[in-house]
Amino acid sequence: MNEDSQLQSQIETMIKKANETLEDAEILFSKNRFNSSSSRAYYAVFHIMQAALLTKNLTYKKHSGVISAFSQQFIKTGIFSKEFGRYIKSLRSDRETGDYSYMERSTPSCTFSF
Repeated sequence: MNEDSQLQSQIETMIKKANETLEDAEILFSKNRFNSSSSRAYYAVFHIMQAALLTKNLTYKKHSGVISAFSQQFIKTGIFSKEFGRYIKSLRSDRETGDYSYMERSTPSCTFSF
């Protein structure tokens, strides 16, 4: 397998993982498990951002690096809207709240739906 086909396979695997993770988020959301749903939704988008960056041969180890590079490469260039950038920040905040806060929430703060 050559380097291009390995890269394509890796991207496809990341997209598949993102889709499965989004399905998990939908299931959790339907059961009003908002903390867990927010976490899964964030990771679905995180995997897609990583796959998009990989199309430019860019990889990062930290979440902040992925988000920053994605913003630089895809949002600031107009490929994705600034609104999508705001969704990413909201998802990350919801994920951190869902994963690390002990306060109960009735709904996630992010406004888009499945």
